[in-house]
Amino acid sequence: MVWSSSAHVAVVVMAKAAVPGRVKTRLCSRFSKEQAAAIHLAMLQCTLARVGDTFGYNTSHSLHLSIDDSMAAPGEAPPLQVTEPWQLIHQGSGDLGRRLGFVWRLVGGGPTIFLGSDSPDVPAWALRGIQAALEQSQIIVLGPVEDGGFWTMAGSQYDGRLLEGIDWGTTKVYDQTRRAAQNAGLTIGEAPRWYDVDTPEDLEALRRRLAAASDDALGRLRDRLDEICGGTAP
Repeated sequence: MVWSSSAHVAVVVMAKAAVPGRVKTRLCSRFSKEQAAAIHLAMLQCTLARVGDTFGYNTSHSLHLSIDDSMAAPGEAPPLQVTEPWQLIHQGSGDLGRRLGFVWRLVGGGPTIFLGSDSPDVPAWALRGIQAALEQSQIIVLGPVEDGGFWTMAGSQYDGRLLEGIDWGTTKVYDQTRRAAQNAGLTIGEAPRWYDVDTPEDLEALRRRLAAASDDALGRLRDRLDEICGGTAP
């Protein structure tokens, strides 16, 4: 089902280049650097397919992929085929807050949904609910994950105060961003709590959830992870 709305919303997937040894490094306690990078790429491709199917592309949506390749040497990351409706855009430089701010302004500074690739099986109804919330003005929507971060941040309008003073990459990210929104006088909308994939245990949990998936993109992810990891889910 493709979601539609009268207000234009930019949907942005922020991701890292799939460089072995520089992405999903916490998986390397069980998998090789090449396997970890392949897992990352498989989750990203699944995310793009599912988000594209959910939102589509029309006068109400624009879909953007922003890859952070700042740590990749030329030719080091495998090429990623980006086709319509996705548009590949720059991510800028600096910490995640600076890059989020750069991209948000780049896509117009209006209603924007930010997603990553670490939560590829977020339910479609949860994705659609974010846009419904953005029909309110002066709102920030956060979707928490177990490690203290978030799987989505969405806002009705760019506000740099949301991105300042955040200890990115730590367990404080969700709480600090929520506090920043409160201090800025914004309404806070909560997206459902979900899961991300950082550790081998997280990956095992994802593969168990995928065992019952009927969504085509999730089925392809399940098969690809079986191929990469060797065998079916534990």
